[in-house]
Amino acid sequence: MKQKIVLSSLILSVMGVLGYFAYKSSNNPNADKVEYQTVYWNKLKELNVKTGQKTESLADLDGKRIKVPGFIVPLDDDAKGGLSEFLLVPSQTACIHVPPPPANQMIYVQMKSNETPKRENGPIWLSGILRITTVKSGFGQVAYKMLGEHSEVFTY
Repeated sequence: MKQKIVLSSLILSVMGVLGYFAYKSSNNPNADKVEYQTVYWNKLKELNVKTGQKTESLADLDGKRIKVPGFIVPLDDDAKGGLSEFLLVPSQTACIHVPPPPANQMIYVQMKSNETPKRENGPIWLSGILRITTVKSGFGQVAYKMLGEHSEVFTY
Protein backbone atom coordinates (compact mmCIF):
# COMPACT_ATOMS: atom_id res chain seq x y z
CA MET A 1 0.00 0.00 0.00
CA LYS A 2 2.81 2.39 0.89
CA GLN A 3 4.46 1.73 -2.51
CA LYS A 4 1.21 2.67 -4.32
CA ILE A 5 1.04 5.98 -2.41
CA VAL A 6 4.69 6.77 -3.21
CA LEU A 7 4.20 5.83 -6.88
CA SER A 8 1.00 7.91 -7.10
CA SER A 9 2.78 10.88 -5.50
CA LEU A 10 5.65 10.55 -7.97
CA ILE A 11 3.28 10.41 -10.95
CA LEU A 12 1.35 13.45 -9.71
CA SER A 13 4.60 15.36 -9.17
CA VAL A 14 5.79 14.61 -12.70
CA MET A 15 2.41 15.59 -14.14
CA GLY A 16 2.52 18.82 -12.15
CA VAL A 17 5.97 19.73 -13.48
CA LEU A 18 4.94 18.90 -17.07
CA GLY A 19 1.74 20.91 -16.65
CA TYR A 20 3.72 23.90 -15.37
CA PHE A 21 6.02 23.89 -18.42
CA ALA A 22 3.08 23.43 -20.78
CA TYR A 23 1.40 26.42 -19.12
CA LYS A 24 4.56 28.53 -19.32
CA SER A 25 5.08 27.78 -23.03
CA SER A 26 1.41 28.45 -23.89
CA ASN A 27 1.61 31.86 -22.18
CA ASN A 28 4.88 32.76 -23.87
CA PRO A 29 4.11 35.63 -26.30
CA ASN A 30 6.82 34.32 -28.66
CA ALA A 31 5.58 30.71 -28.59
CA ASP A 32 3.35 31.22 -31.62
CA LYS A 33 5.65 33.65 -33.43
CA VAL A 34 5.82 32.62 -37.08
CA GLU A 35 9.10 32.82 -38.99
CA TYR A 36 9.07 34.19 -42.55
CA GLN A 37 11.85 33.87 -45.10
CA THR A 38 12.64 37.23 -46.69
CA VAL A 39 12.39 37.04 -50.49
CA TYR A 40 13.12 39.79 -52.99
CA TRP A 41 11.76 40.22 -56.51
CA ASN A 42 14.98 39.09 -58.19
CA LYS A 43 14.27 35.61 -56.76
CA LEU A 44 10.73 35.67 -58.17
CA LYS A 45 12.14 36.55 -61.61
CA GLU A 46 13.67 33.05 -61.67
CA LEU A 47 10.38 31.74 -63.05
CA ASN A 48 10.47 31.67 -66.86
CA VAL A 49 7.02 32.97 -67.80
CA LYS A 50 7.18 31.47 -71.29
CA THR A 51 8.19 27.91 -70.35
CA GLY A 52 7.13 27.69 -66.70
CA GLN A 53 10.64 26.52 -65.77
CA LYS A 54 11.83 27.60 -62.34
CA THR A 55 15.05 27.27 -60.43
CA GLU A 56 15.24 24.72 -57.65
CA SER A 57 15.63 27.44 -55.01
CA LEU A 58 12.47 29.16 -56.31
CA ALA A 59 10.55 25.85 -56.39
CA ASP A 60 11.53 25.35 -52.73
CA LEU A 61 9.53 28.47 -51.81
CA ASP A 62 6.22 26.98 -53.01
CA GLY A 63 3.96 26.60 -49.98
CA LYS A 64 6.42 28.37 -47.64
CA ARG A 65 5.92 31.41 -45.46
CA ILE A 66 7.74 34.37 -46.99
CA LYS A 67 8.07 38.11 -46.47
CA VAL A 68 8.36 40.28 -49.60
CA PRO A 69 8.43 44.06 -50.13
CA GLY A 70 6.21 45.68 -52.72
CA PHE A 71 3.48 48.09 -53.73
CA ILE A 72 -0.26 47.45 -53.60
CA VAL A 73 -2.47 47.51 -56.68
CA PRO A 74 -6.01 47.32 -55.22
CA LEU A 75 -8.53 44.86 -56.63
CA ASP A 76 -11.16 45.61 -53.98
CA ASP A 77 -11.63 48.02 -51.13
CA ASP A 78 -13.72 47.61 -48.01
CA ALA A 79 -15.66 50.45 -46.41
CA LYS A 80 -12.91 51.07 -43.83
CA GLY A 81 -10.11 51.33 -46.39
CA GLY A 82 -8.72 47.84 -45.81
CA LEU A 83 -7.85 45.60 -48.71
CA SER A 84 -8.65 41.90 -48.79
CA GLU A 85 -7.64 41.26 -52.41
CA PHE A 86 -4.88 42.99 -54.36
CA LEU A 87 -1.80 42.58 -56.53
CA LEU A 88 1.64 43.14 -55.07
CA VAL A 89 4.21 44.51 -57.52
CA PRO A 90 7.92 45.40 -57.10
CA SER A 91 7.80 49.14 -57.76
CA GLN A 92 5.46 52.08 -58.17
CA THR A 93 6.32 52.18 -61.86
CA ALA A 94 5.16 48.56 -62.14
CA CYS A 95 1.68 49.58 -61.07
CA ILE A 96 -0.77 48.49 -63.69
CA HIS A 97 -0.51 50.16 -67.05
CA VAL A 98 -0.41 48.90 -70.63
CA PRO A 99 1.28 46.52 -70.94
CA PRO A 100 1.12 45.09 -67.39
CA PRO A 101 4.28 43.82 -65.66
CA PRO A 102 5.45 40.28 -66.48
CA ALA A 103 3.55 37.53 -64.64
CA ASN A 104 6.62 36.75 -62.50
CA GLN A 105 6.58 40.32 -61.20
CA MET A 106 3.07 40.21 -59.71
CA ILE A 107 1.65 38.37 -56.73
CA TYR A 108 -2.11 37.91 -56.40
CA VAL A 109 -2.89 38.33 -52.68
CA GLN A 110 -5.89 37.29 -50.65
CA MET A 111 -5.57 38.48 -47.06
CA LYS A 112 -6.90 36.77 -43.97
CA SER A 113 -10.02 38.70 -42.99
CA ASN A 114 -8.61 40.20 -39.80
CA GLU A 115 -5.26 41.24 -41.32
CA THR A 116 -6.26 43.49 -44.21
CA PRO A 117 -3.70 46.21 -44.89
CA LYS A 118 -4.74 49.83 -45.18
CA ARG A 119 -4.32 51.55 -48.50
CA GLU A 120 -0.69 52.73 -48.66
CA ASN A 121 0.99 55.02 -51.18
CA GLY A 122 4.42 53.69 -50.31
CA PRO A 123 5.86 50.20 -50.13
CA ILE A 124 4.84 47.54 -47.62
CA TRP A 125 6.27 44.28 -46.31
CA LEU A 126 3.81 41.48 -46.98
CA SER A 127 4.08 38.18 -45.14
CA GLY A 128 2.17 35.03 -45.99
CA ILE A 129 2.15 31.66 -47.71
CA LEU A 130 3.41 31.74 -51.31
CA ARG A 131 2.06 29.45 -54.03
CA ILE A 132 3.62 29.21 -57.48
CA THR A 133 0.51 28.96 -59.59
CA THR A 134 -1.00 30.91 -62.47
CA VAL A 135 -3.86 33.21 -61.61
CA LYS A 136 -5.87 35.23 -64.11
CA SER A 137 -6.63 38.76 -63.05
CA GLY A 138 -8.19 41.73 -64.77
CA PHE A 139 -4.60 42.85 -65.43
CA GLY A 140 -3.39 39.65 -67.08
CA GLN A 141 -1.63 36.47 -65.97
CA VAL A 142 -0.09 36.44 -62.49
CA ALA A 143 2.50 33.75 -61.67
CA TYR A 144 2.17 33.79 -57.88
CA LYS A 145 -0.61 33.63 -55.33
CA MET A 146 -0.27 34.42 -51.64
CA LEU A 147 -2.46 33.95 -48.61
CA GLY A 148 -1.53 37.16 -46.84
CA GLU A 149 -1.10 36.85 -43.10
CA HIS A 150 0.43 40.18 -42.13
CA SER A 151 1.51 43.50 -43.62
CA GLU A 152 3.47 46.44 -42.34
CA VAL A 153 4.81 49.69 -43.75
CA PHE A 154 8.19 49.21 -45.40
CA THR A 155 10.88 51.27 -43.71
CA TYR A 156 14.16 52.09 -45.38
